[in-house]
Amino acid sequence: MSERCEFLVQTFLFESMNGLIREECRPKTTLSYWMAKLFCVLDGIQDDVVVPGDVEIDEKYYPRARADEQLNTDGSRKRGLSRNKLCVAATRRAG
Repeated sequence: MSERCEFLVQTFLFESMNGLIREECRPKTTLSYWMAKLFCVLDGIQDDVVVPGDVEIDEKYYPRARADEQLNTDGSRKRGLSRNKLCVAATRRAG
């Protein structure tokens, strides 16, 4: 359980997936599995959240699973910020 809590903290500190894999010596499949579970929990939460006043927002983009990717008409993968990236925004009150 503590491994998962540590994973969440590192994820929200905006460490890269490759960095997490190297740092913790975990298999890539474990982190992908944990990320999928995290996105299932976060799905829809943002719909009802309102943060009043001045806020600071930071975002991080995570790649979608290959099975869920949208490809270009020629079959190549989309580049840059596309629908193949999931955006997770962290918000806190300013000050």
